[in-house]
Amino acid sequence: MWDQIIFNGKTRDKSRTSSLRGASYAHSEVEILEEKIILWDRGLNAEGNSVYGAEKDGYIFNKLD
Repeated sequence: MWDQIIFNGKTRDKSRTSSLRGASYAHSEVEILEEKIILWDRGLNAEGNSVYGAEKDGYIFNKLD
């Protein structure tokens, strides 16, 4: 059974400047589900190419009992 999305959000495009590892800006997205939180944090260069962060899947934080 799939988890129901309770909340999802993201930063505005190019709103967070960053110079880490050659990035021009950082972009974050989050999904909060019943049993976990999924977070994508990425740094992108001026051309929009990823230079750090999640590539294929977001970071998954599972609910602990």
